[in-house]
Amino acid sequence: DKHRLRPINDKGFDSTRWNEDIVSNYSEKTWLDAPWLVTEYYFYRRILEAVGYFSGELGDPFEAQKQKGLQSCFPALKSLSKLVLQAITALEDPSMESKEYYFKAILLTSLWGNRMDLSIWPAEATSDPDSTERAKDAIGQVLKSSSKMLLADDSEVVWEAVKASSPADQMDIIADNAGFELITDLCLADFLVSSGLSHKVVIHLKPYPVFVSDAMEKDVLSHIEALTSDDGVPKDMRKVASRWTTYIDEGKWELKEH
Repeated sequence: DKHRLRPINDKGFDSTRWNEDIVSNYSEKTWLDAPWLVTEYYFYRRILEAVGYFSGELGDPFEAQKQKGLQSCFPALKSLSKLVLQAITALEDPSMESKEYYFKAILLTSLWGNRMDLSIWPAEATSDPDSTERAKDAIGQVLKSSSKMLLADDSEVVWEAVKASSPADQMDIIADNAGFELITDLCLADFLVSSGLSHKVVIHLKPYPVFVSDAMEKDVLSHIEALTSDDGVPKDMRKVASRWTTYIDEGKWELKEH
């Protein structure tokens, strides 16, 4: 019996739904014979129970790993910030052709940002040469290999939809992981509002730590703080990120957890 999936026993706002909608359907199953997807989510939810996350005993149990992952991607930000600054400068040319080029470039960069997912790439110390080298190489390979490495590239379809609705009242980005991936999402959100393609961008985030690196509102805020103040962040990236708090304050960005 001790190997069977037992109910969640904490004060989490989702514990009742967990127990009624999920655990009750697999209460006779064990960790070994329940569906893998169920046990993976269940495992991480049990971690939150174990550390007393919802009773305030401990904050994000993955915070240290998120911070290491963020710091380890600093070397990759030089190329990323250069691209974003070029895109912002190019906005002096109001043509849709110019916007299209940089939109697709930043869109594909955001797409490939998931190579930095901490759940598949453990965050080593920033001094680790292999970790640093991977961070440096990832962004450099994005535009070079993006088309060839994608099974399907619908960026043209996406652009046509964006162009047709421009300027949109609102566009939405569903964020996944903190670290480099979140930064690329924020760069995309920056371009959407600064280019006038959308008046507002809503960034959808997790309400609590789900897996190792899932992004929450506090991660967006801590990333902005680090990107604007950490000496290890390239100067151009600090310049780009310095705009983001204003976007939030002015309502051009909305951070929405759910």
